[in-house]
Amino acid sequence: MRPSCDIAETPRHFGESLAWPDVIERARRWRWERGVYVALRLAKELVGAAVPEEVLREMRPEGCDDTMLSLARTQVLTSPSLSNAMGPALVTLWHMDGQMARLGTVVRRVLLSKAALSEMYGIPPDSSRLYFYYLVRLKDLVRRNGRMVLGLLQRDPMLTSIVARKGVLRRWLMEE
Repeated sequence: MRPSCDIAETPRHFGESLAWPDVIERARRWRWERGVYVALRLAKELVGAAVPEEVLREMRPEGCDDTMLSLARTQVLTSPSLSNAMGPALVTLWHMDGQMARLGTVVRRVLLSKAALSEMYGIPPDSSRLYFYYLVRLKDLVRRNGRMVLGLLQRDPMLTSIVARKGVLRRWLMEE
């Protein structure tokens, strides 16, 4: 809800000097019209942000129906601790087709390049201790994502609905 409150505060703070055409133009230039539209629309609905109807009409993307808005609204109102714990990598992994594709992704997430692992853990890239940090990396990933993955594998209804919703929204937001 915090982003919706921030959005609501922006027109209140800037008033008439807020250049809505610039907001629309930037959203289009950055190819983030869908995300901006949904954020503005939900801020208006949820916290009463003073977003002009003509701005929403002009920004409304194709394919944005009540289903997408309902999914986004539900996601915004989902417990942040659950929703934020399920990051984009986990959502992407869960929606992959085939066990081999999933396994390959997991292996790539654990077995980072020596340079990436070195930077991540502050170990010189030529250190023999670096190999030990592949185990540390695995432990960190399990600690960070293990409960979520276990819950998803056990088909926890709340977690599976969050990952499904996030997957649909992510795909829709990324479409061009």
